Amino acid sequence: MLKKFSIKENFNTSTPQGKFALTMFAALYELERDSIKERQREGINLCLAENRPYGRPRTKFSNTFPTNYKRWKSGKITAVEFMKLEGLAKTTFYKMVKNFEKANLDRQILA
Repeated sequence: MLKKFSIKENFNTSTPQGKFALTMFAALYELERDSIKERQREGINLCLAENRPYGRPRTKFSNTFPTNYKRWKSGKITAVEFMKLEGLAKTTFYKMVKNFEKANLDRQILA
């Protein structure tokens, strides 16, 4: 077992009192985590029952996205400039590019 000692809080896990305090903190943490999960599940079930969407809203393609995409792919603008023009974070930008390319590939296959 790992033994910890804190001078400031006078907390020593090598003593019975320290082990007890650590066990209590762990139990409180687990209770809080389970409560959060339960409330989250209740909210999701309520949304499903009312046929409402839940979770983070999806970012939609702007009207300028295809034009900026072509400019970016041709090397006229950088990825950073593209992100600034669209107001996107880096991860959102690359996820949207992936989805945009997939959608265009699907259109080409179906055409």
